[in-house]
Amino acid sequence: MLLDAEPAWGACLDNLHVRPGLTGQGLGSRLFMQALRWVAQAEPGWAMHLFVLAGNTAARRFYARHGGEAVEHTTKHLPDGSTPPVYRYLWRDPARLRAALPSEE
Repeated sequence: MLLDAEPAWGACLDNLHVRPGLTGQGLGSRLFMQALRWVAQAEPGWAMHLFVLAGNTAARRFYARHGGEAVEHTTKHLPDGSTPPVYRYLWRDPARLRAALPSEE
């Protein structure tokens, strides 16, 4: 999680991956909810965003199901020098983010 990379967009979730063969068990949802929890605790009132490769339709469906809004279609400069097309997903309403979190009992 990056808090200071693009503060105008809120906290940036920089990579969330579940090992192939372990998908479909709710691990991604639990990791994602933990990221939301962390942002709510670290920077109350902040939004959260992330980038998804445009061709990663499974991830794009996952984030849409988890309330993400695709707000930008652009390219991103990656460390290997490539610039693939990406979508920025945004969770802009911090109150709604916190309300969506399951209680920790």
